[in-house]
Amino acid sequence: MEKDKFQEVVLSYLIKLTEDMSVLKQDVSGLKQDVTVLKQDVTVLKQDVSGLKNKLDLVYDHTVGLSETQAVNLGRITKIDKDTSSLAELYGKHEVDIRNIKSKIGLN
Repeated sequence: MEKDKFQEVVLSYLIKLTEDMSVLKQDVSGLKQDVTVLKQDVTVLKQDVSGLKNKLDLVYDHTVGLSETQAVNLGRITKIDKDTSSLAELYGKHEVDIRNIKSKIGLN
C-alpha cells in the first residue's frame, strides 16, 4: 500500500474514532445530567418520606392518647353504671321500707 493511501486510511479511521468519541462524550454528559436529576429526585423523596414518618409518628402518638383516654372513660362509665344500679336497688329498697312504715301507721 502506498504511503499516502495508508495515511488516508489511518486518517479516516482516526476521524471516525474522533467523531465516535465526541458522541460518547455527549452521551456521558447526558448521563451525568440524568444522574444529577435522579440524585435531586432522591433527595426530594427522602425529605417526603421523612415528613411522612413524622406525620405517622404524630398519628401514632395521638392514637395512643385516644386509646388511653378511651380506657379511662370506659372505667368511668362502668363505675357510673354500677353506681346507678346500686342507687336503683337502694331506691327500690327504700320504697319498700316506706310502704311498710305507712302500712304500719295506717296511711295506706
